[in-house]
Amino acid sequence: MSQAKVDAYKNEKANRKETIKKDKRMGIIRALIASCLVIALVAWAGVSLYGNISNQERSQAIVVDYEDVAGYINSLQ
Repeated sequence: MSQAKVDAYKNEKANRKETIKKDKRMGIIRALIASCLVIALVAWAGVSLYGNISNQERSQAIVVDYEDVAGYINSLQ
């Protein structure tokens, strides 16, 4: 090994614990961010679905009188 490689290895070995702690911390942060995004997505979908269902319950039936249309069709025949 060259002296540069030996020095790099010694430097990496000296900072190994700090590097491992940093990697673990970043992994936890990534997991928290991902879980927050998933929770937000599920909550948004639930609120949206609830809103659609409640709007359907409020709608009223429309009654259409077809007597005029039937009279017109009968007059054509």
